[in-house]
Amino acid sequence: MFGVAWKVTEVLFELMNELEAPHGYYDGPLKELAARHLGLIKALLFALLIALPGSFFFVYLHAHIPEDYSYLIRFACAAFAVVFALFGIFNLVHRFYSLIKLLYPHLAFYFTLLVFVPYLNVLVILLLLWGALRQMRRRGLRVGIFGIDPARFE
Repeated sequence: MFGVAWKVTEVLFELMNELEAPHGYYDGPLKELAARHLGLIKALLFALLIALPGSFFFVYLHAHIPEDYSYLIRFACAAFAVVFALFGIFNLVHRFYSLIKLLYPHLAFYFTLLVFVPYLNVLVILLLLWGALRQMRRRGLRVGIFGIDPARFE
């Protein structure tokens, strides 16, 4: 599995650095790039800190509610677990797609498909965040791993 992930990472690096591809680099408003980068970071943090623990909490409640309680309460706990997980996942995929469409529009569909592959999704998200940081640094901004607040510049 590690060999496949390494090979996919090499192919993605080649595609991201391809000079002949249309829109090989980002040449739009820097504020939009920073906002989408920050949006993806927020979606990642929401999924990891709120959506997944929240869904696990409701699954735990569903499993530990005694049988003599109403089925409605048990169903509500299961429904909230599904809603928390799906909202976190769809928010993350939407933010990811909007940033990849901005940076590499010719690869947006393929990158989005790779987000659904286990283990490769982490590599693809990190590659995209790294690519966005690289574009902001090329344009003269001092940014960290969490990017820059778009309100800091016009």
